[in-house]
Amino acid sequence: MTDYWVDPLDGDAANSGTTYTAALSSFVDIFNGNLSGGITRGDRVFLMATTGDNADASITVPVDDGAYAASQGIEGTTMGWRQFRGVNPSTLQEDGTKYILGTRNNQYASMIGKMERLCFYNIEFVGHLHVYTSGNGGVIFRYCIFSDGHPLIQDYTGPIRSVYMGNAGHSFSEYTNCEFRGFEDEAIYLDNNSLLYNCRFIDNGVGHYPTPNMNRASKSHTTNCFFENNDIDIIWNNIKNTTN
Repeated sequence: MTDYWVDPLDGDAANSGTTYTAALSSFVDIFNGNLSGGITRGDRVFLMATTGDNADASITVPVDDGAYAASQGIEGTTMGWRQFRGVNPSTLQEDGTKYILGTRNNQYASMIGKMERLCFYNIEFVGHLHVYTSGNGGVIFRYCIFSDGHPLIQDYTGPIRSVYMGNAGHSFSEYTNCEFRGFEDEAIYLDNNSLLYNCRFIDNGVGHYPTPNMNRASKSHTTNCFFENNDIDIIWNNIKNTTN
């Protein structure tokens, strides 16, 4: 289990990334250069929120298809899920400070692509994020923001849609305490097995649109979410979806 650090202001792609004084320079450095092949089970990446990180490149995350025992959980073990955590650059602690990560300025371009067993904490994704899972894994977002613009990111000009998440029938995505704001069309467009808890949807064309894919009806669960000033708050298109 290894900790890595990323600092867009003072980091360098040639660094080892294993200490905050030898931080890498961008999110994409985790999957290129010295770390070609990406991080492995139990690894954590601390993203120092010093300035915007404009990652205008398609990223393919190496997939770990090995079995994960439920008892190992998603944190704190050498077999745990890989994690990305935004931290305050002054204290190096997680206090809610968001790491600003620009994605792709194209509705159908993929910033990350296939993701398996990854957790994201305290990150603001600016632009369109297209991710999908398969196998028996999933992806978790906690305390994240998805938005169509940010002063620190200049190359993103109002993508139509925020998150597109495609899932196999036996994988899942989870969003807890996240915010989606300012998208012309769907703030979040989900295929299958999506869990949303305590999320906020503000100023979007459509807040939440769970939709069937490949003949699988969406099995989304939306609990205690808040909708404000959206043209349409939520679209439930079949009886397998639940909300409260």
